[in-house]
Amino acid sequence: MRLGRQKIRRINKEDYEFKIGKGNILRKGNDITVIATSTMVSRALDAADILHDRQIELEVINIHTLKPIDREIILESSIKTKKVITVEEHSIINGLGSAVADILIEENPVKMKMIGINDLFTVIGEYDELLDYYGLTAPKIAVKIQNFLDKF
Repeated sequence: MRLGRQKIRRINKEDYEFKIGKGNILRKGNDITVIATSTMVSRALDAADILHDRQIELEVINIHTLKPIDREIILESSIKTKKVITVEEHSIINGLGSAVADILIEENPVKMKMIGINDLFTVIGEYDELLDYYGLTAPKIAVKIQNFLDKF
């Protein structure tokens, strides 16, 4: 369990029912599936707004529990979009991206990219400065998604 101290935007409605092992689709789209966790969910939604202005529709999924992970929602969305990006404020090794890749490799191989912290020693700084440094702000996430899509 990771506990942050930053004030973050509420993404779920008041009547949302949290269920361990069940993700939820926060925004429907057909061009690419973006699976995010923790504070990156709101940034993924903001990136979706940016890319919507460019006629790119992201399906944004909130995966709030990694174990157990919601295989069904990941597979249904990836079958529809055929492209997946994960976004996390964590190492791309053994985090959300790895968990999603394990499912997709076995059950629905698609084009995939992991956005997060690469395998390196990290720097120290204020939270928002670090998000910018590691490319985890909404505008920088949108650029990474756009670059990924431009390859296909």
